[in-house]
Amino acid sequence: MKKNFLMGFVFIWDKDFYDPVTRTYTVDKYCQKMKREFGGFHSVLLWHSYPHLGIDRRNQYDVFGIMPGGIESLKVAIGRFHHNNVKVFIAYTPWDEMTRREEHSDEHMIAETIALLDLDGVFMDTRSEGASLLREELDRRRKGVAIVPELAPTFSDIHGRKACSGSWAQKYSMQPYENHGILHMKWILPKHQQYQIDRWTKDHQEELKAAWINGSGIQVWENVFGSWNPWNAKDRADIRRMNPIWLYFSDLYTSEAWKPFVPTEDPEVLASCWENEQFKIWNIINNKESSSWIRLSFANENEVLYDVWNGEKMNSLAKDGNLYVEIPPHRLGTIAALKNDGLPEGFEELIKNQKTENLTKLPETDNHVFAAPVVNYLPYNGSAENPDVDKNKLLELKAGFYEFQVEHFGTESGCYPDEDTPREEWWDRFLKTAFGRPISHTARNRIETSFISPEAITNGQYEEFINVSGYKPDVSKNYLIHWNGDACPDSLKNKPVVYVSLEDARAYAKWSGGRLPTEWEWQKAAQDYQEKFTRNRVFEWTESERDDGHTRFVMLRGGCASWKPWSSRWYFPAEEYPGGEQQPDWHAKYLLMDPSIDRAETIGFRCIYN
Repeated sequence: MKKNFLMGFVFIWDKDFYDPVTRTYTVDKYCQKMKREFGGFHSVLLWHSYPHLGIDRRNQYDVFGIMPGGIESLKVAIGRFHHNNVKVFIAYTPWDEMTRREEHSDEHMIAETIALLDLDGVFMDTRSEGASLLREELDRRRKGVAIVPELAPTFSDIHGRKACSGSWAQKYSMQPYENHGILHMKWILPKHQQYQIDRWTKDHQEELKAAWINGSGIQVWENVFGSWNPWNAKDRADIRRMNPIWLYFSDLYTSEAWKPFVPTEDPEVLASCWENEQFKIWNIINNKESSSWIRLSFANENEVLYDVWNGEKMNSLAKDGNLYVEIPPHRLGTIAALKNDGLPEGFEELIKNQKTENLTKLPETDNHVFAAPVVNYLPYNGSAENPDVDKNKLLELKAGFYEFQVEHFGTESGCYPDEDTPREEWWDRFLKTAFGRPISHTARNRIETSFISPEAITNGQYEEFINVSGYKPDVSKNYLIHWNGDACPDSLKNKPVVYVSLEDARAYAKWSGGRLPTEWEWQKAAQDYQEKFTRNRVFEWTESERDDGHTRFVMLRGGCASWKPWSSRWYFPAEEYPGGEQQPDWHAKYLLMDPSIDRAETIGFRCIYN
């Protein structure tokens, strides 16, 4: 962890990391982009499962096996990270207790997974401590695996059998840097790496300042479980300056030589100092709108000073036995004093590269501003291969503009902002105000005259489609696995078909001469026809697919009365209604990963016809 200051949070199905067309992990492309954007990550945290966990009985270990190419393909991807000098952490979700249970303990299973994939560390979601049993299991298989819990550990958790190598320093749990914001774990054990993180802010300067004054790290998290919240150009540029300084002085930043908040004679300019036999370095924060002359505590006039941040020598002023330097306004910075003649190895190159970065202008237009996921998939309107649909059995929807009251569960992933939602309202309406509680909003949409099936498509109907059309999916993993063969058992013929992906459902709908309903058509039918519209037998695919350039997702409707989704209660609440049942005005954002994972034992579909 001594050289692990910058960690990237990688949602494993982000299009920067995974190409859904070729079904390949694009690790080298991802690393090259992060090098351009941030100077390169020292490690990545791969998030593979949540929020799919809980939609059915599959557990977090099952998800590994059904990824594209399975375990072996993922192992190759991790090897490519190592080739790019990037350490790899995997997420462990201890709260996954209500899905399928394994023969062995979670500690055993996660340790086996880490050893199999040649991973460097494990992130313990929702935990504030290490785990002695996990440490024992890890050490049996691979010594030196880092354990990083999400929440701030106690002093006892950074030593001994429960020791954790690092932790998150999340905004809500940490003091601001200007208010004696010393990271306690970092102070007690300097090699303990604490990552500043605020996933929802649009301006990361406070995190950068807190990390800089503590000589600690940063977690870059832009794809927040399917909601894209990118770093702006200024913050990315600061990270590119910090990155080589972190690495060059890593031994100092993780040593006992830290002197936090040394005097500067200006209360708006903060500094921390580190010192060894070669250097004295000061990390500086100037909060003023003007430049300021500050006293460099512990410096002397015989030492050569370098502005490491900008890559140049510094002028200083000696006065009354003290050394003063001028600091630019509103800036982070690092000053290095050389204690010996000659330049230490690599220092000249560091200064040269920092000067080059200093001369690089920020783009006039920041292309990484907020982008709402608003791209809808165009419904199918082609000719039918099987036109024999009895419209007398369908429910008619009349054309018109309709206003819908709709509800979703407040989570980190949120739902999605309507196209006309102001950015300042997006935070309040979709994230901040109701975490873990329902959020209601209004949507106005036009519906064309159409006819919708009163029930979900059955296994028997889907079998007929296969027999007549000869349909075979491009990706077969998990496809109709509940049949236990090529033919549908008689006991399932009248039950809704499940273990079909969005693509599988679309293929059936096209064959039958229709398409999948949009979520608004689905809601209109459910509310207009009530008793005639059978729901809550399965969650249902809709044609309301969206894509923000990083994450594909589709809105699910309905619910599954036979399943209690406890492990994913943040996404599919089981407490408000019995089991997995949901009201007609409820919708859920289901992240599209890969057909092999998207197929679930609780998700089916119905059709609509124009």
